[in-house]
Amino acid sequence: MNLPHTTKKISLLAFLLLFTFSCRTFRELKNLAQCDFTSAGIDNLRLAGINLQEKTDISEVNVLDIASLLKSFSQKTLPLNFTFNINISNPNDKLAALNYLEWIAEIDKVEIARGVVNQRYEIPAGENIVMPLQISSDLYKIFSQKEGRELIGKAIGIKDENNQPKNLTLRVKPSISVGKGYIKYPGYIVVKKKIG
Repeated sequence: MNLPHTTKKISLLAFLLLFTFSCRTFRELKNLAQCDFTSAGIDNLRLAGINLQEKTDISEVNVLDIASLLKSFSQKTLPLNFTFNINISNPNDKLAALNYLEWIAEIDKVEIARGVVNQRYEIPAGENIVMPLQISSDLYKIFSQKEGRELIGKAIGIKDENNQPKNLTLRVKPSISVGKGYIKYPGYIVVKKKIG
């Protein structure tokens, strides 16, 4: 048996596999960098368990809801939960992909939540996908110096009448996996409000 020859074949095969994998990863990352991240809307907006999805102004909150909100406020908690849907458009003629996504949500430039999505998403060439992010925060802990009415106004003001973000900013940092690690997108991408 010729060991040096076999070792050379195995080394060459390993190099070719690594090179092919690296090229594919680089291509997916390059394509991802050219993708457009926009808002596909906000769903299931709830403050202290109260549905605010159809409300665009504090005057639209009824008396029972206000009583419930005041009770929550008196307990020094005001949980906010909603789904932020991100539309990712791939203008390339090749697949773009991400395996991991760090995100930061802000209201009026104040961070309210951060998290990660540890799941592979593939965006086919010339197509788009919608990635739902579940966001939860306690507004009381973040904005405790504000009055209850102002906090409720901030929660309602997250979206406009078309369920698009208003005073909410979402920053995302996508990554693609390489072996046991990730290559991260440099910096954060601000998810823009979709116009038209």
